[in-house]
Amino acid sequence: MPARTPEEMANVGGSWGDNNWTPAPEITPQIPPTGTPPTRHEWDSFQGELLLTTVTCDVAAAASYLEEIRGNPRQRCVIIGLDTEWKKLDGGAFTTAFLQLCVGIHVLVFQVLYANGGDLPAVLKRFLIEEDHIFTGAHIENDVKQLRDDFGIIISNPIDLQLVVPKAAPRYEYLSGPHPIFKVRCSSLEKITKAVLCLPHLRKSEIADQDNWHAWYLLPSQVNYTATDAYLSYEITKQLEIKDGYRF
Repeated sequence: MPARTPEEMANVGGSWGDNNWTPAPEITPQIPPTGTPPTRHEWDSFQGELLLTTVTCDVAAAASYLEEIRGNPRQRCVIIGLDTEWKKLDGGAFTTAFLQLCVGIHVLVFQVLYANGGDLPAVLKRFLIEEDHIFTGAHIENDVKQLRDDFGIIISNPIDLQLVVPKAAPRYEYLSGPHPIFKVRCSSLEKITKAVLCLPHLRKSEIADQDNWHAWYLLPSQVNYTATDAYLSYEITKQLEIKDGYRF
């Protein structure tokens, strides 16, 4: 095909100086979202188990979750895995960013920072202090203290797995030993999980930025991280009941 002359090129789609091409869209800078984050229901995988995780700051969604785990008829003394994640404040103090609860495969990740007034709603406060449920976790005394300092509540029946597991059966006694250098209990949740759930090669997932708990939208890795800790606390407690006959 012979090359076109400049005159012919000028007539293709109009002249070079006066074409009617559609201009490229302008790139709009990303604006941080406003308002409250939407409620999300996600399936998270851990060691072949699927966890149904509700991520929310909505009071109605939290109340619906609580009704589900209470059972019908309503049960008392339900075993519940509990954990919290904190946001670091200027000056080095911390405040509660998330409250995580787990019963079975059902996990609640409540975004406290985006709740109304940045407060824990009354329905969750009543659940934590008035219904005689059993809340379990590793280092749970830290969670209990933070919730007391932030919201003025004292959790009923907190069970520290670091104290209970070594007493549950002779084969777990080694978990009570102090760290050889720092002289504090070294039975982390990961170490307890390996022993009680028979997962010797377990490695908990890590997230890139644990200081970003104030984010409006939680990344899937953050959701998985928060849900897993609450689930492990629940599952360890149930296994102590089933396999070792321990009564809480």
